[in-house]
Amino acid sequence: VMPYSNIGHDVVVEENAEIAANLAGYVRVMRGAKLANGCTVHQFSTIGACAFLAMGTACRHDILPYCVLLNERCTLDRVGLFKSGRTPDEADCLDEFYSRQCMGNGATYLRRGGVGGPRA
Repeated sequence: VMPYSNIGHDVVVEENAEIAANLAGYVRVMRGAKLANGCTVHQFSTIGACAFLAMGTACRHDILPYCVLLNERCTLDRVGLFKSGRTPDEADCLDEFYSRQCMGNGATYLRRGGVGGPRA
C-alpha cells in the first residue's frame, strides 16, 4: 500500500497486491493486482488476480482476473499474463473464454448473476 492511499473498512488485500488508490468499504483486491495512482474503487467490488487499474480510473464493477481497466474500457492484460509465466496460447484461450462468456448474446456469465444472488 503506497502513501496517500485510502483503504476503507472491511477491505481484503491479498498478497503481492500493489495499491496506490482509494478503496471504499468491502472491496476485495486479489493476489498480484495493481491499482495505479488516483484510482477509485466503489464499495462491494472485487479486483481479480493480476488485474491492473490504470491511473485515475474510477472502478464501479468487478474486474476479472488478468484484465486491465482504463476508464470504461476493460481488456485482457496479455503483458500481465506473460509476466506471470503464461503462454500466448493460454492468453488466446482466456481471451476467447472472456469474449464468449461475458460479451454479446452469449453472455451467460453475466446473465446468471442476478441482483441479490450469491457472490462468488
